[in-house]
Amino acid sequence: MTVPKEQPVGRIKGPGETTYEFTFITSCKDKVKISEYLYYTWKDGAGVERKVVARVTGVEQIRMYPDPMLANPAIDPAAVAGVIDYSPQGMDLYQVTAQVVGYFKDQAFKFVNPRVSPTPGSAIYLATKQDLSEWLSSKKVNEPGGAFIGTLLNRPGEDIPVVLDVKAFVSTHLAVLAATGQGKSYTVGDIIEEMMGPRNKAAVLVLDPHDEYGTMKEVESRPEFSGKSYTPVVKLFRPDDIRVRFSELAISELLHILQGISDKMTSVLREAIHAARKVTPNFTVQDVLNALSKLKTGGNESSVEGVIWRIHEFIMSRALIDDAKHIHLQDVLRPGQLSIFNLSQIEEDDQQVIVSVFLHRILRSRITAMRKGAKPSDMDALDYPVFIVLEEGHRFAPASDESRSKRILKTILSEGRKFGVGVCIVSQRPGKLDSDVLSQCMTQIIMKMINPVDQQNIKNSVEGISADLIEELPGLTRGQAVVIGEAINTPVLIQIRSRQTKHGGSSIDAVKEWEDKWAPARQIDVEHYKDDEPLK
Repeated sequence: MTVPKEQPVGRIKGPGETTYEFTFITSCKDKVKISEYLYYTWKDGAGVERKVVARVTGVEQIRMYPDPMLANPAIDPAAVAGVIDYSPQGMDLYQVTAQVVGYFKDQAFKFVNPRVSPTPGSAIYLATKQDLSEWLSSKKVNEPGGAFIGTLLNRPGEDIPVVLDVKAFVSTHLAVLAATGQGKSYTVGDIIEEMMGPRNKAAVLVLDPHDEYGTMKEVESRPEFSGKSYTPVVKLFRPDDIRVRFSELAISELLHILQGISDKMTSVLREAIHAARKVTPNFTVQDVLNALSKLKTGGNESSVEGVIWRIHEFIMSRALIDDAKHIHLQDVLRPGQLSIFNLSQIEEDDQQVIVSVFLHRILRSRITAMRKGAKPSDMDALDYPVFIVLEEGHRFAPASDESRSKRILKTILSEGRKFGVGVCIVSQRPGKLDSDVLSQCMTQIIMKMINPVDQQNIKNSVEGISADLIEELPGLTRGQAVVIGEAINTPVLIQIRSRQTKHGGSSIDAVKEWEDKWAPARQIDVEHYKDDEPLK
């Protein structure tokens, strides 16, 4: 490697406060903003010259005007300095703290920390656009397995792309966190667009409590998502479409639905289901109730009555559980298909049941496919990886309370990578999200976050996030984010790219709707009261 031709932006002063920090002196404050990337050169043990990347974490002005010179805002302090023969030279001098990222080892697509402090007095350079395009993302724009989600925030004029590794975040899970209105679902829409294109052909299920993703039906008709013989499919499931046949539920899934069931009740239920299944594979709820009634002998009466009451309370009262209607998993999850469950008109408790039931079924199907292989005739067989987007994650895995869906969600997040079940958790209140759930998401996209409780939970749960990045969160504007984790080579600040499909999560324009409705409403009032008393 030849010596860089770029002009240095500073000279290294010495080590910083922590092991991987150092400081340097510069007068180029506009080029060394917080989170900017720089590099210095270093020769490894083999004599190969490396560019060692560092990220700016702090900037401190070394010399300042004395306070009395700043006391009168109407007088330029430089003018005062001239009168008293005080030299302002060196006012634009700054000590910058930078954290070593490492040199990029392209064979492994990762950074290697040299574990050696840079030499004092050596030059430090601003990373070039070409360098950053190679270093930041292991995948490139339009490359299979990549998801282009935005550009580097500190270089707005250079359009340096940030591309996530789809394999990485599907395998190790993804979290998208932001305060209300900062662009969570918009960003998730970007990711889904990238996954549904011809380069990825993903199998994606979105569990949508607010009906924000229905506009992604556009993916089917827009040419940029098609290629050669490929055209993506988008299926929208309304609340009335979401059904599971009672006979298809596993005992473990039933136990999650039937609250407070004892071991003795569980034994009675197993016996009743076994008896009903011997008569017909597609048994109904009434078949099981009939079988339970026959078990009211030998001191089982109270346990049987307890099960019967719970079936009436938690099964028969729910439209989700049906004797005949059923959604097969292959109807929902296929490569090249995006399925969206609209849960917006369903009670929160029932939403949790739906999430619990389908996550149980998906995990069970993937485990079976991995261990035993899939039967071609089985419409519930999933012999390919799947990706599930769960909006309002704190609702389904709350920090301080239990929920019907929390246990299976934690199981999938801890074990799903072995079986090809990836999850994207989306939340506006990470402080209310179970910390174990958040810590299992190994890639995070974090947008503006002001609440200290939310910031603290992120700090405690997100591996690798530094204090300077936490401090950036309140200052981000809408559409800006910190990206950190397995799907990116190093933490970055980005500007989220524009969506290709229409965003369905926009806020209601109350003023415009009042204006639209006022005139006709006023006219009706006038017509109604014109022959009666005058309007006041």
